[in-house]
Amino acid sequence: MGGRLHAVLFCNRAACLMALKKYEEATKECTAALKIEKCYMKAILRRARCYNRLERYEESIAEYNRWIHAVQEARRNPNFRSSDECPFDRAVDVSEIDFQKSAVERTSVEERRSDAALTARQAAEEGRRRAQSAHNRRQQYQDFQNQRRWDSFGGTAPNQDKKRSPHFNGSKKNKDSYHSSTFNGSTRNKPKHEKPKTSPTSNSVTCHYAVLQLSLNASQTDVKKAYRKMALKYHPDKNANCEKAADVFRKVQLAYETLSDERSKRKYDVERLRPRC
Repeated sequence: MGGRLHAVLFCNRAACLMALKKYEEATKECTAALKIEKCYMKAILRRARCYNRLERYEESIAEYNRWIHAVQEARRNPNFRSSDECPFDRAVDVSEIDFQKSAVERTSVEERRSDAALTARQAAEEGRRRAQSAHNRRQQYQDFQNQRRWDSFGGTAPNQDKKRSPHFNGSKKNKDSYHSSTFNGSTRNKPKHEKPKTSPTSNSVTCHYAVLQLSLNASQTDVKKAYRKMALKYHPDKNANCEKAADVFRKVQLAYETLSDERSKRKYDVERLRPRC
């Protein structure tokens, strides 16, 4: 008799905790009741509902199946008495209304389980997509860092004729003659303020200073003024009938991007003065 009272006490306490939405504590009370009476039908059903509220769908469905199977077996064999049967809450005494209600609840839990699985798959797919997107952005950033700052066209600068310096034809003799002329003053004594004698409309122009018509010691202010002047002159909107205007305008933009930044300008000056074999 004491066992029965304790089982009922645990089960009723679980009902009170469920009303307070304390489903974790209610689950423990139902488990305590079922340790005393293994087939306590109310405790089984209440634990199934607690598992559902806690989104533990697999456990909830297992409890609902256990409860429904016990009722079906009792109805098939109403005179059979199992050793684990609860004497004060038998499966055979469950009404048809309660049975149908529990079956509907189990179906609802199965639908919620399917929805939760779908949401989990979508979240995993979104996580993979974001990870791939982040990886692509990092790769693009690394590729950008590996490019030279002044080559904004990605190695496809407009109409550049790759002409070697007249001091070099690949032979060691010409290299030595160039270095000797450099260090005996012929190149070193050349005035730094002299402008490269070329026109920006020429296809052979590759020097950014020549494109902007600047001297080699031009300041940042001179670079900005020259860029505004040349951009205004060769802008494609003002030279719709001139085929070379767009090409010159791109040269002007490329030259300005290089010379307007001190760091890229220094790198460009080093590359410009470096001998090319």
